[in-house]
Amino acid sequence: MLVRFSHRSWFARRGRLAPARRDLRLACLLSVLAVCASAAAQAPPSRLALPEGVELALPAGFREVPAPVLPSGTPGTLERVFTDAAALPLVITVQTAPPPPIESLPAEPGAQTAELVRGFAAGLPGAYDVALGLYAPEQSAISWEFKVPGASLASRLLAEPDSSPFWAREALVPGANLPLARCLFTQLLSGALSVTEAQLRANYPVAASRCALPLERVELFARTTSAAQFAMAVSAFSGVAFLTPSSTVVVLGSAPIERQADVRAAAAFILHHSQLESEARLPVATSGSGSAAGVGRLVGVVFGSFIGAIALTWAGSWLLAKSGMRGQHAVALCGGLVVALGLVGVMRAGTSLESLVRLATSLVASGVAYQLLGSWLQARTKPAASRSAGR
Repeated sequence: MLVRFSHRSWFARRGRLAPARRDLRLACLLSVLAVCASAAAQAPPSRLALPEGVELALPAGFREVPAPVLPSGTPGTLERVFTDAAALPLVITVQTAPPPPIESLPAEPGAQTAELVRGFAAGLPGAYDVALGLYAPEQSAISWEFKVPGASLASRLLAEPDSSPFWAREALVPGANLPLARCLFTQLLSGALSVTEAQLRANYPVAASRCALPLERVELFARTTSAAQFAMAVSAFSGVAFLTPSSTVVVLGSAPIERQADVRAAAAFILHHSQLESEARLPVATSGSGSAAGVGRLVGVVFGSFIGAIALTWAGSWLLAKSGMRGQHAVALCGGLVVALGLVGVMRAGTSLESLVRLATSLVASGVAYQLLGSWLQARTKPAASRSAGR
């Protein structure tokens, strides 16, 4: 029995398979390009080896400065200090402290984590608005934030050397040289770290007498400098603690309150990108309620990621198909971009369980969308294309 080979049927099958292969290649190419572009746009973090198996990741733009000597009796050791050297500098300190008074971390934040956060903030007197930030028990890490009232800008300025650029920018108002400016700042503060506007006015006569100036010149200096320079300043703090059985590595960022968003962002970056050796982490306490909450969270991640991926793919594909692109090509393009976004999420958040689940869900959702939405859009747009060709 002879089997007849038809070259026409073979080429017809090849023709039907070619669009699907082109779609797959197009989606893969766009995914790779999107991931590469995102990776190129992100500055690689600086990584530093710290005690207790901590690999610290710092945002770009920070440089190390000499660490000051802590007062005797201060618990722990100040390891390193970094700053971004901005006009309102953000300072990051790294300190090792005694181990936490717990043997395991709860799966979910609660009374125990609140007690830890209060303990971390208790080291700075006057701290207020203490709140839990990010909590990552699988990384044995916790973050928190608070505010601290502090010295005025004028008192901090007096601690700067004469060569500091802050003097030229902040204090040398017209008609005041550097020695005269130092004298006026010192006398207007009258030995305090900060003064109210009423106290500032009360110090005018003393400053005029001791700096050998007419009272009108002192008033002009205070008005030009502004009372805000002498008022109490508020600093924003955000800390990240890596908890191990033998010690606690505390990374604390601080800056004037105007840069609170930058302080929070730096803490989130450090928690997400730093690493702690698995054997140095505290175990996570498991309970029925904690396990159920973890499973529920993962189910929510799967459901939300799937719905979001389908919605993004459908919306983008519909717009591209309306603009003239073939339905299957449009779905392949948008599905590939959704997968690329999932890969970018893994690159930014690390290989955590949730980020991997999101990536896997986006892959499944893109495949489902290609099978269902591709055919549907192709059917909806084909008649219009045919009519256009007929004309």
